[in-house]
Amino acid sequence: MADFIALCARICLTALFFVSAAGKFMSIAGVATALSARGVPFPVVFGYGFAVLELVGALMVLTGYRARAGAWLLILLTLGTIVVVHHFWDMQGAARAGNQTHALKNLAIVGGLLMVAIAGSGRFSLGRR
Repeated sequence: MADFIALCARICLTALFFVSAAGKFMSIAGVATALSARGVPFPVVFGYGFAVLELVGALMVLTGYRARAGAWLLILLTLGTIVVVHHFWDMQGAARAGNQTHALKNLAIVGGLLMVAIAGSGRFSLGRR
C-alpha cells in the first residue's frame, strides 16, 4: 500500500511542474518579460531552460527514474522561485500577502520533494532495483 501511495504522491507533486512547464513553452514572451524585469540576462534562453528543467525533473520524479536527482532539481528550482519571484519580505500590502502565500505553497512543495529525495520513488517506478 505504501508504494501505491508513493506513486500517488509523485503524480500529485509533478502535476504542477508539468502545467508550469507547458505554460512557459506556450507563453515564452511573457516569461521572458517577467525574467527581464527581474534583471535576468538572456530571458528567452533562461525561460526555455527553466521550462526544460521543470519538464525533465517532473518526468524523473513521476516515472521514478532517478527520482531522487529529479526531486533535488525541482527543489532547487522551487527555492529559486521563492527567492527571485515571491520575495514577499521586500513587499508591502496585497503584494506581500499574495507572494507570501505563494512562497509558503512552494515551501510545502519542497517538503514533498524532500520526501522523494530522501525516501526514493517506491516499488512502482522505473528506477526500482
